[in-house]
Amino acid sequence: MNAPLARLRWRGGERMVLLLHGVGGGRASFDDALSGTGRALAEAGFDAVALDLPGYGESAPIDPFTLAGMAASVWRRWMRWVPGAPRWSATAWAAWSRRS
Repeated sequence: MNAPLARLRWRGGERMVLLLHGVGGGRASFDDALSGTGRALAEAGFDAVALDLPGYGESAPIDPFTLAGMAASVWRRWMRWVPGAPRWSATAWAAWSRRS
């Protein structure tokens, strides 16, 4: 579950936006060649990060490949990228994401 996630980053400000792709997508869908979303957010004053979710693009797969596992993997990386972000453990995040 600690596999690195491939990412793109556009710097534009102190507030950060995480761009998540859908099934069959990847971080490149937010790059200039396809949508320009990352650059547009940077020009609007945001730091933007687009990543390949686990098992997509250049990011390694995780085991087990579950929604809770992907959420925990992304959350751990997000905590490293965002200064002052709340520090939840991956276990707490996975438990929170499974609540009914």
